[in-house]
Amino acid sequence: MIYMTIPLALVIMVLNTDYENQNPFPHMDMVIGTSVSVPVSGERVTVDILEKYRKDNIPLRITGPKGDIVKLPLDNRGSAIWQTTRYGKYILEYNGYTRTIWVTSQPVIFNWWTGDIFPDFITHAMISGEDSEEYWRRRGVVRLHWIGGEYLSREEHQVTFRHPEQWFKNWWSRLYQISREPQQGVCLDELYATDERFDGVALPKAVTMLRNAAGEDFYIGVYYSGITPEFSTGMWYLRQSNVYHLEECYWGTEDIYLKRWQDVTLYRIQDQAVLVISPGFNQSKKIRGSLTPQKLREEFAMVRRVAPEAAGIGIFNAYKNPTLEKLADKLIQEYFLKPVIHLQPKNGNILARNIGHEDAEGCYAVFLNEEGQDLHEIKLKKLKSMESREIEIPSGAVSLKLVTPEDSVNIYPDGIYVFPKVMNPLQVIETSIKNMEVINSNDGDITFRAVFNKPLDTKYIARDSFLLQGVTSGYHEGRITCDNKSLKLSIEFYNLPSDFYTLRLISGRDKISDEDGLPLDGSDNGLLDPINDHYAVHFILIRNGKEPELPLPESSILSSP
Repeated sequence: MIYMTIPLALVIMVLNTDYENQNPFPHMDMVIGTSVSVPVSGERVTVDILEKYRKDNIPLRITGPKGDIVKLPLDNRGSAIWQTTRYGKYILEYNGYTRTIWVTSQPVIFNWWTGDIFPDFITHAMISGEDSEEYWRRRGVVRLHWIGGEYLSREEHQVTFRHPEQWFKNWWSRLYQISREPQQGVCLDELYATDERFDGVALPKAVTMLRNAAGEDFYIGVYYSGITPEFSTGMWYLRQSNVYHLEECYWGTEDIYLKRWQDVTLYRIQDQAVLVISPGFNQSKKIRGSLTPQKLREEFAMVRRVAPEAAGIGIFNAYKNPTLEKLADKLIQEYFLKPVIHLQPKNGNILARNIGHEDAEGCYAVFLNEEGQDLHEIKLKKLKSMESREIEIPSGAVSLKLVTPEDSVNIYPDGIYVFPKVMNPLQVIETSIKNMEVINSNDGDITFRAVFNKPLDTKYIARDSFLLQGVTSGYHEGRITCDNKSLKLSIEFYNLPSDFYTLRLISGRDKISDEDGLPLDGSDNGLLDPINDHYAVHFILIRNGKEPELPLPESSILSSP
């Protein structure tokens, strides 16, 4: 992340007066308002018509993605309740005025650093200026404030904060300087997700204090520049605080982006996490991001390849490049809302998945040999949103050319997906303890069992093949056994106290690997990475009915300053 204090941000705004002049606030009425900008299927949405545009006996007309039409009468306040039932693109129309709304099959986050260009596809953004408040409210966009993270105290206060109370008091005071009441949410810029600084707990504790003070409906987004495997204690505070995770990917190769998403999958937070890109990022001649439209399009495709489960995307538009930012807005619809086919190895075959929010139809898979010649062509059956299907690979095929309709994007260069060398890596396919499961135990004894897709190399199955860490109780020993006939690994733990636990199966040639010595694919993405691609499950243990608590400072200040 480029560390930007508030004064520096103001300097950038002053130096870019042309940008501001080209993008004045659109002082236009938002005739058709909605309570949420991008609803999820099944959500009830309040639609209201601006008072001066209302006419007697004219209903709200909603045209669905299949051409179906619903007419809703307005109540005496000019509102109607729209009960969404299917994902896809909808047109809302009232007396000649229209508004396009996408309904998604699962919740999404399109988090913009600022709303300066007034993007169409946005769910959260830092917004300033009372003149635009009503506009964003009627758009259903969550309005956020900025709060500073680790570097804030050093740059702004010339002192290093070390205690959660210091962070919390600064944030709470900042919010009350802006408004006498906390707004809809904040973005924390940023949190170093490692145990190497402040024990990795001070800032997460402060976030929990902020959650307790602001309430459950208050949005908290946290920026990271990577998350280490040693951050499990801090992540428990953030997980219990229900934050959204914004992983910074402003420049670099696909391997860097893949590593960032691997950080996310280790903590099983994919449904509340996004990769954040920065159109126009140009820290130096050597460190720079997407500076051209073509590079930005390639970056969107790369994000979709490495993070197919991501809840959306973040746009760090601090570099004031309106051309690229407007393109990014357009690409959100193309790469996240329209149908998108993602490919990855699965059981020696290819798993094709539609990761968009409309049905994928008219796609073909052409299998190629080493010389690039066609071997076999198949038409992919219709894939609903988030639906997947395994495709059998014909003998001699080394790659696949994905052919998609003209109105949809292809996330693979020239449409070619090259098969990895290992098409069936070692993976966990079933566990006796599910992620975020709450376990009740009178004596604190539990057994974790994992079933694999193929045999393990039993020579290295030992005490250092796993780590169990509790937030307050620290690390715990366990007894590990492996039965390759049933492809099952078991770890027994005894006398565990009530606590929040993270159990990691350590991937590596001399830790957990297959019989060929190839490491565990803990991310379950079909790719082999020998560094930190561990498998983790996070659970809560309640012993004798005593629920664990996350320790917070006794002197927590949970009221306005």
